[in-house]
Amino acid sequence: MTPPCYSHMTRMLMNLANGKVAVCLEGGYNFRSISKSALAVTRTLMGEPPDRLIAPSASRPAVETVREVAMMHSRYWKCICLLYTSPSPRD
Repeated sequence: MTPPCYSHMTRMLMNLANGKVAVCLEGGYNFRSISKSALAVTRTLMGEPPDRLIAPSASRPAVETVREVAMMHSRYWKCICLLYTSPSPRD
């Protein structure tokens, strides 16, 4: 996940919890990424709007893996609907 994604999630949680949110770091391996995400979340907690989300592109194997997992889970979770059964023409 990107720092803007973390800040958007934080904003959504703040809205759900009427602004009462506690945040803690769990650790990680990429200190540069952790520091950028922590800064984005902190700014959101202080009332700044989150940065704009930019949709990343996904590789064909990643899309296929997510589709396979969704298909397996859809047997047990009726709320998972598969809109596409084959890769889109642009893949």
